[in-house]
Amino acid sequence: MTQTFKARPPPQSTTEKLYEKNLQEQKEKSERIRRESKERLRESQQPFEFWLKAKEDEKQRHREQMAEIDRVKKELSLYGVSEQRIKKIEKGAWEEVKTDFTL
Repeated sequence: MTQTFKARPPPQSTTEKLYEKNLQEQKEKSERIRRESKERLRESQQPFEFWLKAKEDEKQRHREQMAEIDRVKKELSLYGVSEQRIKKIEKGAWEEVKTDFTL
């Protein structure tokens, strides 16, 4: 009794590319963890209080300067100074008061 050999296909677990699949899963997990960590960090971060106070002080100073500039513009126009000359004066004034917080 001779039996003929009939080849069967290898099982699917043998032909699957498990190593590549594991690498891909690790990469996705690592990226997900990195994203979540960045989100948590971004949510928990708050600016330093002194920085917020400095920015608010600078905004207040800017408002005061704008009010002073408007007042001076009105005065200059009353004295007959041309609009073009007023703009040059304003530009020069802003150059003098520039800081890290200037808007």
